[in-house]
Amino acid sequence: MAKKVMYPLEPCIEFHRKDKVDTFYFDLMTYDATYLHAVAFSCQAFFNKASPRETAEMAQRGIVHHSEALKQLRERLSNEGEQIKFSDSTVLVILSLAMHAHLSSDYDTAKHHMEGLRKIVDLRGGLGGFSYNTKLIMEILKCDLGIALFNNTEPFFFKDPSSEPMIPYELVSGTAESPDIPDTESLIPEWNIDADLRHTCDVMREFCSTINSATKRNRRLPKEILLNAMASVMYRLLGMKDFDPNSPNEAIRLGLLAFSSHTFLLYKNMKPPQISFPQKYGECLQTIEFSTIPALTGLWLLTVGAISVFTPTDNSWLMPLLRDQMKRCRISEWEDMRDHLKRFLWIDMLHDKPGQKVFSTAWALSCEID
Repeated sequence: MAKKVMYPLEPCIEFHRKDKVDTFYFDLMTYDATYLHAVAFSCQAFFNKASPRETAEMAQRGIVHHSEALKQLRERLSNEGEQIKFSDSTVLVILSLAMHAHLSSDYDTAKHHMEGLRKIVDLRGGLGGFSYNTKLIMEILKCDLGIALFNNTEPFFFKDPSSEPMIPYELVSGTAESPDIPDTESLIPEWNIDADLRHTCDVMREFCSTINSATKRNRRLPKEILLNAMASVMYRLLGMKDFDPNSPNEAIRLGLLAFSSHTFLLYKNMKPPQISFPQKYGECLQTIEFSTIPALTGLWLLTVGAISVFTPTDNSWLMPLLRDQMKRCRISEWEDMRDHLKRFLWIDMLHDKPGQKVFSTAWALSCEID
């Protein structure tokens, strides 16, 4: 149940191993009190946010466990010579505290916890010291990426390629799960987008194709595919800072970040607080000339924004733009729009349902105007 909440792609990812490295989280609760309190407040915080009517009593339950976890963590870190302060359970406690602060819009506290986490990772030899537990690395990087993206700040990992090289792209073309697909050049030949950005598009397209194929075949993929796609793509996108803020290249970069965050970072049915990123993406989309980019690209940029970062309060400017791109693509049915979007980047199990809702909203507006 926890994996289904934390990983929307869980139905097609193989998390469990025969050595049970992925179930040690539950074993820890039987002997590590600090970690048990961290799990308790994290679960309570999730249920509070998921509940339509949070009460003071519900909030208080979480506060009690949060305070106790923080108190015991401080005691643990102050004991010199104790190896447990560098343990996996300590890393998980700090991750829980950082994510809770992030979801509570307490950026300063989230940053403080991430700084402490970075120090522990370095003392253990870097992320390579956690190679035995792919899921733990994934949790560390998900937290780092989420805080950096939604607070418009630098990530704590992979910010200096000279000392910490980026995770290399690992394309999956030619596997049983990934049929041949057109590259970005064949889809948008008339638009000279940045070469690195184009490469990132191609990597994500292959990832989407792999996930869609695995879902249809009812197969589960190694979780390393999920980790490598998330880390190799998102850290590179965050590092691309030289584009004009109102250029098509920047729109594509932000669109890829929106798509990737919805795919890799979000909990099921829960969006973290985001202000700066939706504002930046919205300003870019309202400034660029859609007539200068392919209609398919414009359609995808607007739809992905509506699904992942924008809210109904943005419909006043977003839906007219989307309606125009639908007309350019001669779209009159959801199936037509879905076929167009799947030519760019699309994961059926994640995007079909919200995408159809976006189409219905835009189509209703179109009918009102006509």
